[in-house]
Amino acid sequence: MSQRQRPEARRPGSVPTRAAAPRSRSSLRRVGRIGLPQLAFGLMAALVVCSLVAGTLGSAILDARERGGSEDDARNVPDEESPVIQEQRDRIAANPNDAAAMALLADLLANEGQLTEAVSWYERALAINPNDVSVRLNLAQELATGGKYADAEFHYRRVLEIEPNNALALFYLAELYQNWQAVPGPRIAEAIVLYQRLIGSSPQSVLAERAAAQLAALGVATPLASPSSSPGASAPTGPATPAVGAGTAGSTAAPGPAATGTPAS
Repeated sequence: MSQRQRPEARRPGSVPTRAAAPRSRSSLRRVGRIGLPQLAFGLMAALVVCSLVAGTLGSAILDARERGGSEDDARNVPDEESPVIQEQRDRIAANPNDAAAMALLADLLANEGQLTEAVSWYERALAINPNDVSVRLNLAQELATGGKYADAEFHYRRVLEIEPNNALALFYLAELYQNWQAVPGPRIAEAIVLYQRLIGSSPQSVLAERAAAQLAALGVATPLASPSSSPGASAPTGPATPAVGAGTAGSTAAPGPAATGTPAS
């Protein structure tokens, strides 16, 4: 008598497994069931979404251009503008000659990375108050950040015409010369003169310490403070180093001609 093989007993609660059907055939069957009306509706929906995105981007670019910005500024515009920025816009709309609101708006826009529009508002503020040193310094720094070295140089020199010993203008103009990327390249000789001038006029300032560090990196000795700026300090011996005249072009022997800036605002 032959013995039949008994099926393997299942444990309580176990579920018999099935071989998975090939998914490729079922996927093809689902695609085959989609009719032309469904495909047309899907394509129309995709086109509507693309048109909405393009319209939003185009509106942002046009809005930036109307405000004096660029397409790069438009890409940096947040989804909702800061209430503080909008507040300054409202102040200017109510008083078109509010230079303080223009300067603050420029600062806020610069912090948001909208440099082109920020420069435009700095220039408008200076058109109202051309002797505002802080605004002109901020404008010069934004121009230098944007690679407009000659324009930045012009405004730093304009500050030195107003305040010949302005430590910020002396330091940042020296730094600009040291890192000059345009022709004729770094203007080290002019940078050294400005660093020395800063140390002589403000020997106890933090910027003077930074200027001394820059001179040391360039292998130049730090000058002693002048008697007029630091009582009791001894004057340096030897021929005096010619200072960069505020507002003059190329007062030191730097390689090549000194760059000129844009006409004064």
